[in-house]
Amino acid sequence: MYLPPAFREEDLPRLHAQIAQTPLAILLSQGNNGLEASHLPLLLSPDEGRFGTLQGHFARANPHWRSLAAGAEVLVIFPGPQAYVSPSYYPSKAEHGKAVPTWNYIAVHAHGHAEVYDDPQRLRELLTRLTRQHERDRPQPWSLEDAPADYLDSLLRAIVGFSLPIERLEGQWKLSQNRSRADRAGVREGLASSALASDVELAQRMTECTQSSSIGFARPATPTQPSVGEQTMSTLSIRPVSRDDHAAWLPLWQGYQRFYKSEIPEQTTAVTWQRFLDPAEPMHAALAWQGERAVGLAHWIFHRSCWTPGDYCYLQDLFVSEGQRGGGIGRQLIEQVYAQAKATGASRVHWLTHETNLDAMQLYERIAERSGFVQYRKLLP
Repeated sequence: MYLPPAFREEDLPRLHAQIAQTPLAILLSQGNNGLEASHLPLLLSPDEGRFGTLQGHFARANPHWRSLAAGAEVLVIFPGPQAYVSPSYYPSKAEHGKAVPTWNYIAVHAHGHAEVYDDPQRLRELLTRLTRQHERDRPQPWSLEDAPADYLDSLLRAIVGFSLPIERLEGQWKLSQNRSRADRAGVREGLASSALASDVELAQRMTECTQSSSIGFARPATPTQPSVGEQTMSTLSIRPVSRDDHAAWLPLWQGYQRFYKSEIPEQTTAVTWQRFLDPAEPMHAALAWQGERAVGLAHWIFHRSCWTPGDYCYLQDLFVSEGQRGGGIGRQLIEQVYAQAKATGASRVHWLTHETNLDAMQLYERIAERSGFVQYRKLLP
């Protein structure tokens, strides 16, 4: 799922709550006959596995379950409330007219590989849990024991169960976070006055997220919790470099050069460090700290643009020490740069990477857009 940083939701309890509020999910996988999709009621076991485990069943006559049994990767979509957003909701439209329609929505995507089973006892336990969940608020809840035993046994033979440990969990709360405070209020008021129940529900969710510390509305510069997609140690902190950090910064800077098989003269390195410490310079640096140890760096530069009155922000260098990669440190460093750029009024953060840096590109594809432009350069004597 394409996840712009402003809309990405990573709070695990909130993602689990949305799953619980979506009784019918859409399960997709690739089979012999192409892409297959089934609409299924699922159960979430939040404490089983890293991000929880989903439980459900297919009709045995539905061939979709065979692709799961063959080991296909599974995507489960939990669609939440959604609403059309008219430009007329934005107060800013009356000022400059620069507004177009869009759509607000909430969605959760779960990825993983499933275990398929047809054991009658496990199937009975699954159906018991499903029934209790959906019958619990009824005055006289129905239970499996209300059905004749032989009838129930025949139905159990006609279904196939599955257990899906969640390997990756993504959430998108697209609730106008990229608009001004006044425009967001206008959207909430417009949706709240709609005759459509889904519009009113989404307006309420916007109110809840505004009042809470939702990632999209109040993103901390240094997250206090690791992301669900790339967990890291809770002791991680990110802060701008100070004069006393040179001994911690230099090995990371040298490791970055080795990664790209480059060697920068010591004199240039000394000038670069002094520029980071000069408040008049547009160059900035931050270090990621794991306790007392620096494990990553980011360097960024603010510069003018012919396309906007404000500055752009160029993320020139990003590096995480070997052995620490894959734990979310790189993402948090980038998000620190996002926060700094936003605080200074920059309208864009951009960067380059080498075409062989495939691991990093997997992260970049999730948190930014690939521009499609090709870089050319000429080294001058």
